[in-house]
Amino acid sequence: MSRFLIVDDLPQNLYFLEVLLKTNGYEVDQASNGAEALEIARSRRPDMIITDILMPVMDGFSLCRAWKKDEQLKNIPFIFYTATYTDQKDKQFALSLGADRFLFKPMEPDALLEMIREVLAGQDNTLTDALEAPDMEEQNFFREYNDTLIRKLEDKMLQIQRSNSRLFTIFHTSNILGVNKPVNESIHEVLSALVEKADYQNALYFSVDETQGKIQLIDAVGFAENALEGLRRDLVFKVGEEVGLIGWVGHTGEAINILNTAKESRWTQILPGVNSVLLIPVRHEKNIHGVLALFNDATMAFTEEDEHILTALANNLAISIEDRMNKNLIQKQIQQLSALHAIDLSINSGTDLVLTLNLLLSFVISQLNVDAADIFLFNREAYSWKIAVKAGFFSDTIRNISLDNSLSKQVILEQRTLHFSEKDMSSIPPSIRRIWQSEGFVVYWGTPIIARGVVKGVLEVFHRSPLTPNSEWLNFLETLAGQAAIAIENTEIRNGLLRSNMELTLAYDATIQGWSEALDLRDKETEGHTLRVTDMAVQFARKLGMSETDVLNVRRGALLHDIGKIGVPDNILHKPALLSEAEWVIMKKHPETAYNLISKIDYLQDAIDIPYLHHEKWDGSGYPKGLRGKEIPLAARLFAIIDVWDALSSDRPYRPAWSRESVLEHIRQNSGTHFDPDLVPVFIELLQEYSEK
Repeated sequence: MSRFLIVDDLPQNLYFLEVLLKTNGYEVDQASNGAEALEIARSRRPDMIITDILMPVMDGFSLCRAWKKDEQLKNIPFIFYTATYTDQKDKQFALSLGADRFLFKPMEPDALLEMIREVLAGQDNTLTDALEAPDMEEQNFFREYNDTLIRKLEDKMLQIQRSNSRLFTIFHTSNILGVNKPVNESIHEVLSALVEKADYQNALYFSVDETQGKIQLIDAVGFAENALEGLRRDLVFKVGEEVGLIGWVGHTGEAINILNTAKESRWTQILPGVNSVLLIPVRHEKNIHGVLALFNDATMAFTEEDEHILTALANNLAISIEDRMNKNLIQKQIQQLSALHAIDLSINSGTDLVLTLNLLLSFVISQLNVDAADIFLFNREAYSWKIAVKAGFFSDTIRNISLDNSLSKQVILEQRTLHFSEKDMSSIPPSIRRIWQSEGFVVYWGTPIIARGVVKGVLEVFHRSPLTPNSEWLNFLETLAGQAAIAIENTEIRNGLLRSNMELTLAYDATIQGWSEALDLRDKETEGHTLRVTDMAVQFARKLGMSETDVLNVRRGALLHDIGKIGVPDNILHKPALLSEAEWVIMKKHPETAYNLISKIDYLQDAIDIPYLHHEKWDGSGYPKGLRGKEIPLAARLFAIIDVWDALSSDRPYRPAWSRESVLEHIRQNSGTHFDPDLVPVFIELLQEYSEK
């Protein structure tokens, strides 16, 4: 059984070689430097030595020279296995010292074993550039040795410079991602930084679309300006597709570093001249948003350090994308709520039904991003129908369709939302197929307009390209159909308007409560906090004798008191410790964010005091405006006490909940500084009433 001596100062490299050799029936001795290797070899003669070069005490070159001068060791095969010395001159120098092979890390295990067996068997016919190993004069040796070290030092300095520039890029991109701008703009700036500042040849970003099961190119830097559109057209993959690997990374969330594309069977040569590829998932926790891809025309172009640096960057990018998605979601919900409110105003004003439905249809197209829409009105008693309003059609042909030849008939019969696409053509009436062909439609949704259990009509939407909506899209479509039903019923029965208004108000408040619950879910440390403080705020307001209108505004304001925290990054909001001074600066901006969000919604104007001003203090030391005394609105003053009460009474990651007595003492001590001194006694009475219940 052959014995190997392996020499490397990195334990993980020794472990890899030891496992590989032992599992193939060889015995193994280890050394961490050249001096130790010589000592072991002289006491227990190996059949082969495999050594790294850059090591402490004695490096691989000095070890080889000493080895070949030792009469007992000089005929034992000597192999260099290095990832640092990869220049052809390094190889020539090593072979001139008498080495049998000069191998570059990493090698495929099977290839490495085959090379070892060749050397053991004396099969040197494959070594075409091996040089004889004459004794080198001392002066020549040190000259070559010094030249090699100087060259390697220069390479190392260049490597350090590259590492520094790439670390700087991480810092630079963190600043980019911290600026509130469109996601695609931030992605382009990140890619540009990788190419222009970090000196990568090119950088590409692929977006994962789970709903359509595909991953496609969004942006690329480092290519000709006129090439981007072609790349976007050609570089589309299926999520989970192993061939090409980009779809695979987008599915598994695991990075892949291809050192040589010619040796990777799963790689598809999607671009000419690509020999190295680094694919990094853009993910945060379990959410995979995309894939960051870097290509290079050289083999072995990307290191583990590149992978670590770009993984950190991709994580930052994923967090930024999620933050902006959350903000966009809230913004979209506000837009939808504003649309509902505008429709509500039109209904309440007694506007002509057609005008109201036209307004509703404009929101259908703008909020749902569809190409065309219409509303058919259905008279059940007369079994007649007519198109009330339409938008986005190229012609009036849709008006000539009879009920029996329409898709709406099936919607009315089943009284539920139905979807048809090009693949359903066989079940679509011929007259509708002709309209689809002339208009270019490929998908359809129809939802019934139902008032008091009676079908009043159908809201239909059409799109000229494939569309895969989510549940929120469908819910809003059905909500708009509900608004249409209210408008129709209001025209038919004027005395039903009051009830409709009440239902809309409840819908508004349910939306507000949904926001508050969503915020609680995001900030899990305060889960349930919003509903507790809202209930107490309503009771406090009533105890103070406020009108029911004011009490309603207190309730809405309490539900939305932390909506501004949507602008606070997760790493600050979820920090399991006290915030730093810089983090507090960001946290203290949330009342202004709340103001910017809520001030755009007319019906919430009277509820803005609590979200905007509940961090003001009686003595003027609060924020955001530094108001003092009764300059602070009553709603904000009463809520300030309740918010502190609930916060201190609840467990937080950085402290346990305070006792009831400790919290009360804190509120009493801050009466006249933090809190309104006239409200503190009333609050204590309210607590007593709570405890008695």
